Amino acid sequence: MKNDVKARKWFHDAGIKKIFVLTIAFKLTALTVIAVGAVFLPFNTANYTANFHYPPYRAPDFFTRFTTWDAQHYLYLADHGYAPGLMSDTFYPLFPFLVHLASFLFFGNALAAGLLLSTLFTLGSMLFLYSLVRKIHGEEAALNSCLLLLAFPMSFFLGLVYADSLFLMLAVGFFYFSQVGKGWLAIICAFLLPLTKPTGILAAVFSFATVFCEKWPTYKGDYFNRRYYLYAAISLGFLAYLLVMEWLTGNYLSGFTAQHYFNSGYSIQNLFHPIDWILKNFIDVSYSFNGPTNGVVSRLVFIGFLVWLVTSFKTVGDPLWFYALVVGLVSALSGDLMSFSRYLVMIFPIFITMAIRFKSSVRYLAWAFALVQIAFILLYSINEWVA
Repeated sequence: MKNDVKARKWFHDAGIKKIFVLTIAFKLTALTVIAVGAVFLPFNTANYTANFHYPPYRAPDFFTRFTTWDAQHYLYLADHGYAPGLMSDTFYPLFPFLVHLASFLFFGNALAAGLLLSTLFTLGSMLFLYSLVRKIHGEEAALNSCLLLLAFPMSFFLGLVYADSLFLMLAVGFFYFSQVGKGWLAIICAFLLPLTKPTGILAAVFSFATVFCEKWPTYKGDYFNRRYYLYAAISLGFLAYLLVMEWLTGNYLSGFTAQHYFNSGYSIQNLFHPIDWILKNFIDVSYSFNGPTNGVVSRLVFIGFLVWLVTSFKTVGDPLWFYALVVGLVSALSGDLMSFSRYLVMIFPIFITMAIRFKSSVRYLAWAFALVQIAFILLYSINEWVA
């Protein structure tokens, strides 16, 4: 009965309703822009055929506009699963598995299932973010944080067939459940993160900061503090990932070895060669405006992220800052800056800081973000490089 009262109160919350409408509006707008662009803009068939595309025999059509770049891998995995030696093995299993399960709702159409799930995961992310920020910084900061994140130029990926929306929901959910003392739900999020994206295993670092900077409730009669359950969940999540890959491909490390198919070549070993990383990404490079491996835009975004780290520790608090530090730096330093602008969407504490610092001009900033996002959506949909 008590939970029913809470649920009714939550659904009648005016702020929750605003976030729901705002999120759905942004996601539907993104899909509409792609559809309109398909009518008026030519498709880059050269990029399409030069990279992995699925199905391999099908020429680009209207629906291809919704599934360029990495979305092709997720759709392939949802339909066919993993196998030894595949390029797609580098993508983590939870999201394509969920798409596969949901596709029966659309008579086996994985694209429709993926778009629906990504939209729902984005909605979950925004509701968690709104609730978390409202509890810490108040109603206005919560609404503005969600608005800025949704309007951010790269946030359209959250509504497409990418695992970004799932990772974001689990990460924000982890912090929200930690904040309100729902430890078991935080533990579930921690377990699922390593099954979603490679940065999920780094949950161990920011969770360490969380449990030592925040008081976690303990169960009556427990011999261990909840933090040990948390570390166990993260470790078990990563172990589950390794076992799944062994089961499906015959190699625990197939997801890591498949990185050699990609120019970025992500590897944890790169973290131990920072000088080489600097030379590769900033010195020995012929710059272009926004190329995949030599774009000035991604480098400026990374420098901006470093400035944010230096200036934002006190604004967002220890756990969220440590999360941003780990996810941001490791995403960049373990490979290159090819997709760093997109990864910024998952570093949600940045948008909390922006909502607080630019309180009086949030609407103008959101409009500027949204206009750039529309341009990026169109570039993505014609198979030009965006992030």
